[in-house]
Amino acid sequence: MRTTYERFKELREKAQDKLKGHGILKEQLKDAVLEINLMEEYEVPKYKLELVQSIIKSCLTHKPEGDQGIIGTSINKMTYAQLKSLKRSIELL
Repeated sequence: MRTTYERFKELREKAQDKLKGHGILKEQLKDAVLEINLMEEYEVPKYKLELVQSIIKSCLTHKPEGDQGIIGTSINKMTYAQLKSLKRSIELL
């Protein structure tokens, strides 16, 4: 049976769409990473799995603070260079 990875494609497009426009970079990245986080391992093509795991892992580096989750807190504590790198990784997904 061949998998079409439709859900992966749908969530990838949603994540990449979140990065378009002139919003606050951190907010755009939070929204995009939350879309990527919805992907299940079996829904991701094997050649993209490592990149997806890397994106999620980079956003699980700090404990949640206040009403922000772990992803939001981790993104808020990233340097500008880390934010740009994360954005580029999502764009290449």
